[in-house]
Amino acid sequence: MLKKLFYSVLAAMLLAPCLAFAQETTEVTLEPVVVTATRIEVPLEEIGKTVTVITSEQLEEQKATSLVNALQNVPGLLAKQQRGPGGLASIKIRGLDSEYTQILIDGLPLRDPSDPQGSAVEFMDDILIENIERIEIVRGSSSTLYGSDAVGGTINIITKKGTARPEFFALFDGGSMSTYQEVAGMRGMIGSVKYSLTGKRIDSDGMDDQDTYSATSVAGRFGVDFSQDTSLAMQLKYADSEVDLNDAPGIADGVLLREQDDPDDAKEKTLLSGGIVLTQQISENFDYTLKFGYVDVERTLIFGPEGDEFGFESETTYSGNTLNAEFQSNYSLNDTHLITLGYEYEAEEFEQDLGTRKDRPDATRHGVYLQDSLVFPDERMNIVPGVRYMDHDQAGDRIDWEVSMSYLPGESGTRLHSHIGTGFRAPSLYELYGASVFGGTLFEFGNKDLEPEESLGWDIGITFNLLEEKVLLDITYFSSNFDKIIGFGTVGYENIDGGESKGLEVEASYVLTDALRVTGSYTYADTEDANGEKFFGVPEHEVGLNINYRFLEKFDANLAVTLRGKEEVPLFDSTTFTSERYENDGFTTVDFALDYALTERFNVWTRIENVFDEEYYVSGYEAPGLSFYGGIKWTL
Repeated sequence: MLKKLFYSVLAAMLLAPCLAFAQETTEVTLEPVVVTATRIEVPLEEIGKTVTVITSEQLEEQKATSLVNALQNVPGLLAKQQRGPGGLASIKIRGLDSEYTQILIDGLPLRDPSDPQGSAVEFMDDILIENIERIEIVRGSSSTLYGSDAVGGTINIITKKGTARPEFFALFDGGSMSTYQEVAGMRGMIGSVKYSLTGKRIDSDGMDDQDTYSATSVAGRFGVDFSQDTSLAMQLKYADSEVDLNDAPGIADGVLLREQDDPDDAKEKTLLSGGIVLTQQISENFDYTLKFGYVDVERTLIFGPEGDEFGFESETTYSGNTLNAEFQSNYSLNDTHLITLGYEYEAEEFEQDLGTRKDRPDATRHGVYLQDSLVFPDERMNIVPGVRYMDHDQAGDRIDWEVSMSYLPGESGTRLHSHIGTGFRAPSLYELYGASVFGGTLFEFGNKDLEPEESLGWDIGITFNLLEEKVLLDITYFSSNFDKIIGFGTVGYENIDGGESKGLEVEASYVLTDALRVTGSYTYADTEDANGEKFFGVPEHEVGLNINYRFLEKFDANLAVTLRGKEEVPLFDSTTFTSERYENDGFTTVDFALDYALTERFNVWTRIENVFDEEYYVSGYEAPGLSFYGGIKWTL
């Protein structure tokens, strides 16, 4: 172990790249312009909703390799992944499961209609981090602007555009668990056409012989400016992956059974998504945007008889697609009112191959939303009310509303912000029509009489900008209350009483010098379901700390610390055929990255995950221990 550590530290001294160069040319921005919170470009200091922005520079400082890595220490957000590379990822905002988080790529929704809850959870690990310009996270209900699923919050992944100066880059990263990834990409401009294209391949043996993972991803963005006022952009993504599966942890006769190797269980999946966005500025006061998006997915679950105590064998394929079309117009009525009016259409369907039959249920929805951005410059106040009407052919029609407010009194740098709004989630197609085959027997879980999930959420917070804006501190209290939700009963899905999630979010950053920056986060989550029990998988306390230090001009060091409290997870009891609560211990992990710019165009780095080899579990699954990685990057 000491010999391995010595060589890793030696590699850290010799390896390391582009962050130092990136930091020398990029200023730290505490108040960026964001679009996700209100669907229009607004400075962060004028937004009433609670927003966090992660830039591409921060992603590179952390050497993030997945969306879960990138979102690790965002306040109010719990990002985690089971076992090693390729394991199932999940993102919870304010204690709410992944299906309550709307995932957008360049403003277009990414959803899996064949997922049991209709979320994008199966494809979160397939998102190309190397192609991301920034990530905007809006915490709190956004159903008025984004419809179903945006109950807990919205994550908008904005990809990189083409650049005026052509650029080609290639990188290699490898290390523990025989994990290797190769990435290549190019960006540039030909005439008025901008292009950005990135490809990635990753292979890993995983934590043991039954965790093998491989994936290929390609992502691109192309745009053309027809004139100063009219532009067209297109984005596309393809991902194909395969991962071996282990038996899930469980309980038998009161004894905890950790996950077991299974030699013939696997999951294969593919994702194809794309979109077109047309934007035109008609006049100084009026502009519009027209969007079309398409997502096509396929997942195959293979369960072999080996390693299964009942000898079950099955292979089930789920596939589906969504088509989204949207028209949004913005009209500046005067210096005070900016009116946003939009129409959205979505059609989804999925196919489940059950061997003896194939089902192909579908659903369509129409939505109209209206928002008024009220700006009072003299009072330094912004108020944004909004309303949406939706008609869903499976869940009926409904009206949702929200109001957000930002107020900056005086010149102290102290800002008040708040938001209140309703949220809803329509039943997924699987919850309505889902079925599966176990041991040759067909089981139907869907319930066509399900009603939508409904919630009311609100938050109120205060932001301090101190020491000439070198220190930022934001403290927010939040509450989300569900009237009813969809749960799995004794024979299938059914409506049950809801629950409540409330708590505190703290976000802080301190730019000590041009070379040293410290950021931190704290989340307290108090959750309770209708039975008075805590939500599964949500710790009460979570702390994040990130220290980034640039030194000797070419070195960049990044230290990330994550602390999570105890969480309760559901484990299947094979003796009673019911789920039992099990408490996972809390843990603290430390990750370290060191980056060195050998030249302006050649970079090397090392990354150490779980520095102190902490033994811990995620959702009942064992997490990787001490891991070492090294990488190189070449830019032309």
